Amino acid sequence: MGHARQRLRTPSGRVWAAERSLEETYAGLAARFEARGGYEADVRAEIALHGLDRSRPLRPIVPRRRT
Repeated sequence: MGHARQRLRTPSGRVWAAERSLEETYAGLAARFEARGGYEADVRAEIALHGLDRSRPLRPIVPRRRT
């Protein structure tokens, strides 16, 4: 039996495999987040909201029904 398979039979081996899987998943999600401009979203929102009176809460935009 291979060393890798033998390792997965122990509780610590399963924990190691789960941690490795989580690390790979997180790395993929972090790359997607960054590629989509996730770290720049706050800056873009600040630029878009510049000059607005922020002391008043914003109302949600509700589309009007066409009759």
